[in-house]
Amino acid sequence: MVQVRLAKLSRVKHRAGWLLTVSAVGVITPATTFSQTSLNATTGAGALDEIIVTARKVEESVQDIPMSVQVLSANLLDQLDLTHLFDLQFNVPGLVVNNLGLNGAGFSLRGVADQGGSSLSVATHLNGVYLGNSNLAIARMFDLQRVEVLKGPQGTLYGRNATGGSINFITRAPENEFSAHVEAAYGSFDTARVQGYVNLPINRAALRVAYIGSEGDGFIRNSVDNRVFAEKDFWGLRASLLLNVNDKLRVDVVAQHIFDDGASGELWLPQPDNLANPSDIRLTTVTLANPFLKNEADNVNINIEYDLDFATLRSVTGYASSEIRDLDDCAGLPQLAGCVRSALPLRHSQWSQELQLISSGSERLDWLLGAYFYNDDAWRNYFELIPAFGPEPRNNYHSTSDESTWAVFGQATWHVAQSWSITAGYRRNDETHNFSRIGTGTNDPPTFVESGKDWTNDSWRLDVAYAV
Repeated sequence: MVQVRLAKLSRVKHRAGWLLTVSAVGVITPATTFSQTSLNATTGAGALDEIIVTARKVEESVQDIPMSVQVLSANLLDQLDLTHLFDLQFNVPGLVVNNLGLNGAGFSLRGVADQGGSSLSVATHLNGVYLGNSNLAIARMFDLQRVEVLKGPQGTLYGRNATGGSINFITRAPENEFSAHVEAAYGSFDTARVQGYVNLPINRAALRVAYIGSEGDGFIRNSVDNRVFAEKDFWGLRASLLLNVNDKLRVDVVAQHIFDDGASGELWLPQPDNLANPSDIRLTTVTLANPFLKNEADNVNINIEYDLDFATLRSVTGYASSEIRDLDDCAGLPQLAGCVRSALPLRHSQWSQELQLISSGSERLDWLLGAYFYNDDAWRNYFELIPAFGPEPRNNYHSTSDESTWAVFGQATWHVAQSWSITAGYRRNDETHNFSRIGTGTNDPPTFVESGKDWTNDSWRLDVAYAV
């Protein structure tokens, strides 16, 4: 079946245009377990459709989870055109998204937010793999199956940095039927967006390739040479492979690359009335530099499951890296007394390995055991091409950081009766952080700082639930 649709586009804020959609589906089949409908959809006499989630690392109905959890299904994401992380906060009560532009996004849940210089307070995951840096949470979403938001401390199952809660972005898995879809949009400032996917079944395997791309003209004009800044160029490519080796072994591989290019965060001319008029958006500036901010990120997830009859053994391996290059004009002045600075490559890489042993389920007891290791490295050079407001020493430095974490954890649920259940969980966490920085700053001679610290933490939880 082929569908063609042309519709007025007013989804992109402050822009209007037209949308063209083309879809092709090989066979129309009933929805599979993970192709869920909107939370607002109903079946029968007002009953909610069952939505299967993995918020507690096992597949279960969202209605059976005795904690605050909200799920945005694929249909709901599409209906609301939620392609930007910033828009999640308008659909998830208690969630605030700090829009960091090309630097990614920071999250706050129930008032628990990230603090400057600290690790994340809301754990962010892609297909169950923890993302330890906001640079990896690039603010565009595409071809998602669902978004799971767990509110409140999640220390026993998710460990580090889950004080406020946990957010898990689940990408669409390959299916055993051919399907394809593409849509295009055009709006003001010559803004164009194209996204789509193709799903190919291959014997016992299936491949899904998804793409999104958008670009647009700038809107900030430089009064010195009449140049225009803040052009946008974004694209993302994801390949997902599902391999059913046999009836007991399943392998899922997801590889993704994201490129985002746009204006830097600082491009302005200081004005004496800035405090009195903080919301006055200035669309002109003066600068000798050509500010930019580019962010590239890669993610690779490998999920292997083996059925042991009495339990399922699962291996979750993740690798992620990002690189940011930028050039800022932090004074906006058309003379060399201004400040032109560049945080040359800001690189971040991480890898993690998690093993889980999940019970096959019984009438009375469900349990999960796990072990986890995580390593994170960051490297940054900062260089002021032109020092700020005079000939004082340039603020140049090189910094590195290294984090490593290991943990063991477990959780069990005892179904005391048909409506009563008791859940207990425990996690042992051990972390090591090291940091070094060398540079001149505003001090001569050059300075060197090095520090490190180890932490050990025991987390536990006890829930008593009654199903109404």
